[in-house]
Amino acid sequence: MDRETPASNGPRPPSKPRPILSNDTRPRPSREHRPSNENRPKRSNKSKKQRDYIRIPYTYVRYSLPLLFAFLIFFVFSIYQLNRFHVSELIKMEEYYQLRNEYTLLEQEATGLQYQLNHLENRSSALENMRNIQADRIIEIDEQFSQDLDELTRLRDELNQRLAELVERRDSIQNQLNEVPFLPSFTTVPIPESTEAGFSYNPIEQLRYDLIALNSLASAELVAYQTLAQSVEEIKPLLENYPAMWPVRGRVTSNFGWRQNPMGGNTQERHIGMDIAVPTGTNIVATGGGTVIRATYAGAYGNLVVIDHGMGMETYYAHNSQLLVSVGERVTRGQVIALSGNTGFSTGPHLHYEVRINGTPVNPIDFVTLLDDN
Repeated sequence: MDRETPASNGPRPPSKPRPILSNDTRPRPSREHRPSNENRPKRSNKSKKQRDYIRIPYTYVRYSLPLLFAFLIFFVFSIYQLNRFHVSELIKMEEYYQLRNEYTLLEQEATGLQYQLNHLENRSSALENMRNIQADRIIEIDEQFSQDLDELTRLRDELNQRLAELVERRDSIQNQLNEVPFLPSFTTVPIPESTEAGFSYNPIEQLRYDLIALNSLASAELVAYQTLAQSVEEIKPLLENYPAMWPVRGRVTSNFGWRQNPMGGNTQERHIGMDIAVPTGTNIVATGGGTVIRATYAGAYGNLVVIDHGMGMETYYAHNSQLLVSVGERVTRGQVIALSGNTGFSTGPHLHYEVRINGTPVNPIDFVTLLDDN
């Protein structure tokens, strides 16, 4: 019998029929002497199982993987672009609604001012007409002379009193503005102490002279108020940006000036700010409007926010646990900019607050109490 070849791992190729040679004289077993199926050696089932699998050429796999990877990259990039577009649209819509609300408020304010102006014009016209009527009645009706004279005298006294109150109030406002440090001084048009007026034994003529003098004083006071209002409008952005409140309410653990080194040792160091102890995660607010020029980790300061308020003034907020603003962002007074923490060189959770004028640190206590005092 022929020898059986061992089974290989792969599928067996079909065997070619062996040609019968003419000189092959080997005896052929008869059908009766051939081994039955039971006596034949069993073939392994491994080749049969392998034939059941779908064989994929390696070339297809090698070219399919880059295509699949490229498709995944394109899909992720598409999702990223859609997310950016959605965020951009949300920001634009928010800005649009904010501008629309501001426009509505300005329109309402303009309407209110126009209404007040019309009311004042009507009142002025009514007063002018009343004065003319009264003058005609004084000339025409001699019996009402005394009554009208007393009324005009009372009006003159009221105008004098109101004028004095306006001067006092204007001076008070001017003094309060001049007391704010690092702001330009305010001056207004001086009001004359007395106005030259005529004298007459005729009570009506004397009253007319007094009214002329009061009119002159009122005109001068109006000019002074207009000058003061113009000055206030000019520095209104400065007042809005001025750091004039506490960045956070808490216990002041270290003031501005010389102190013992809190990190240990007996050395003295100059503390250029003010430390306010608060729990971690407490809201830190901007003490004035301005632009964020720094929002990052800064070594000993830890997580630091620096706001430029203009006028050469900058405020520092250090040792935060989390920053809520970014560089270039515009903030307003009272806006939350960070959460307190214990980052950097710190012995406990607190806020280190600094105020600098043209790069020179100054005592923050002169600024945080401005709104409390006034």
